[in-house]
Amino acid sequence: MSIPIRIIYNWEKIQVCDDCGRKIAAELLKYVRKQKYEADISKLFCDECWEWNIANGGIKSELDPRVIRK
Repeated sequence: MSIPIRIIYNWEKIQVCDDCGRKIAAELLKYVRKQKYEADISKLFCDECWEWNIANGGIKSELDPRVIRK
């Protein structure tokens, strides 16, 4: 069973290596051309960039509000 989470990017704090930057830019360009606004770029970060950005506030995750019981 998987639990849906939401990834939140703080673009002012994100820092990536050149390789991740190229992959993310290419993926975002695809979405802009298709006029879609929700891209899943979390899979494009290398482990070092992912961990650094989580530790420094560039990436946060939270539970999807729909799964929290009232």
